[in-house]
Amino acid sequence: MTPIRAGLASAALAIAAALAAVLATVPANAPLAVLEDTALDAQFRLRGPLRPAAPIVLIDIDDKTLESMGGFPLDRTVLAEIIRSAKAAGARLIVPDILLPASRLTSPAADASLSRAISEAGNVLLPVAFLFQEGTTPPPELPAPVIASAFAVVRQGRGLRTGVPHPSGVVLPDAPFLDAAGYGHVNVVRSETGGVSHAEMAVRFGEHYFPFLPAVVAARALGVRRSDMVLWLGAFLDIGETRLPLDDLDRLVVNHYGPADTFARIAARDLLDGSSQTNILRDSIAFISVTAAGVGDQFRSPFDVALPGTDLLATVTDNILSGRVLYQPAWSVAASFAAAFLLAWLSSWLVLASGLVAGIALALIATAGWLVIVQALFTGSGVLLSLPIPPLAVAPSVALAATWSMASTGRRRQQELSSIRETAAFAPVLSALAAELDQHAGPKTIICTVVFADLKGFTEVAQSAAPEAVHALMSRTLALLAEAAERHGGILVKSLGDGGMLLFGAPGRDVAAPARALDFVRETLATARSPAAGESLDIRFGAHCGPVSFGLIAAGSRREVDVAGDTVNVASRLQALTRKHDTTAIVSDQLIEAGVAAAGERARAGFRKAPRTRLRGRDRSIGIWLWQGGRELSGNA
Repeated sequence: MTPIRAGLASAALAIAAALAAVLATVPANAPLAVLEDTALDAQFRLRGPLRPAAPIVLIDIDDKTLESMGGFPLDRTVLAEIIRSAKAAGARLIVPDILLPASRLTSPAADASLSRAISEAGNVLLPVAFLFQEGTTPPPELPAPVIASAFAVVRQGRGLRTGVPHPSGVVLPDAPFLDAAGYGHVNVVRSETGGVSHAEMAVRFGEHYFPFLPAVVAARALGVRRSDMVLWLGAFLDIGETRLPLDDLDRLVVNHYGPADTFARIAARDLLDGSSQTNILRDSIAFISVTAAGVGDQFRSPFDVALPGTDLLATVTDNILSGRVLYQPAWSVAASFAAAFLLAWLSSWLVLASGLVAGIALALIATAGWLVIVQALFTGSGVLLSLPIPPLAVAPSVALAATWSMASTGRRRQQELSSIRETAAFAPVLSALAAELDQHAGPKTIICTVVFADLKGFTEVAQSAAPEAVHALMSRTLALLAEAAERHGGILVKSLGDGGMLLFGAPGRDVAAPARALDFVRETLATARSPAAGESLDIRFGAHCGPVSFGLIAAGSRREVDVAGDTVNVASRLQALTRKHDTTAIVSDQLIEAGVAAAGERARAGFRKAPRTRLRGRDRSIGIWLWQGGRELSGNA
């Protein structure tokens, strides 16, 4: 295919592939969401873990701590002591990742102790959780302290949130704990792969939008007042001078840091009994985490199959405070689709212009280049571009280009074969026979010898070689067969691309035809494997003699002689049998006998009699002779 035609064809294929990639990005397309999440996880692992930048410490209520304190549920008196100890150790903010609703499993004395601890500390931020289950009903009104934690300034961003479910209820801290320093929601939505790729920075409940707890923590750590927190719906969240990019659903992409041991930790039991150094809590943001088995929540992350939920809150808090925020720039979607089209066009052009194997290899290299660029932007600048969309476009474009290339090669091959039929040396002989058949208006049976020739390995060569090389190989093979047949009084009746069907003794009966056909096989095998002929051709032959039916096929103004009959079928089957016997030629016992009758014992030269065999589609077995002289001529076993 010429470069211009290859360019036009590849452009058409690229448009089709890019459209397929666009359709794959429909929001309801769960498979693409899985691909995107899986690709993002892979980018995190390629980048590697990061160390937190903010002074965040996790106080773990682990199995031993819970066991020493009487088991679950945790005594709120103990939680009060943890808060007092953290405050005494110099914690700047204390954030229990523990919901504190009204409960019959606690005592008024324990609630009173925890309430005093929260009030005395003055720096405790508590979580709330919104409910989305059916059948729950929201309270008539939220307590004033909780309403005071909602965003004071909400502005319209890129567009309205559509299709977002509204919570039907809320889990609030019990009345004794409503004098905390602030509140934030802790709702986390898992992605299609079971992990957490986005953080819900705002949840609407009634007429108010409530911030994610890490945003509240970050605002307090930065000294930002509530009035300086501005939510731009579907666009940004401003926390003072810090601007966080949000998607259309007011979500922030979570920049995961590492496994569960990424943040500094201290066991709650060690904090309470003073057996561990507590100076790490000075001026820190202390999250109180429940990590006891079967109690705390866990999520899958790129670095951990069971990351404690508090680690996720700490990660998002550090993302905000350190400025290590992942974002999709305004041009990211256009860049992804442009890359999809360009890669699809380039890949299909390479396949059409360079051949299947080389084209696919170069297409893979081009796709790998896109992946390297995406990963470099992710690691260096936190820029998010789509990894799956361009490869999604490349795959069908390469497949379509390969199909197009093979179809074009097939059409070209048929045109070449038709041209060969019109110009070959046997055309005058068959033309005369065609005229005779046309006059008699019926088929004619002639006793002759049929030889089938086939080039071994041609299919594999045609799949990987350039069309020009395939054409040259076909031309060389057919020329060798036609010239050798003509020297021995035979004709090439049909060319089959990598071989053909030859007749000896047509159109008139010739008793010497079997011997001449055997001489043709011997000479052609020697010539095809001769070093003087250049690169050797591994041609396989099958031959048989007997009655052959000649008929005329008419297609419009074109007349073509067709050859059929059991003799033709046997010769073809014998040629196919060469693969099983690992030989270059198999001829029938009947042909050997006819050859010996015409030319004496020399007709058997190079052949060895083999046991009778049954051919596919025949009831009776047939005697066969295997070529042995080829071993001496080629030097191959």
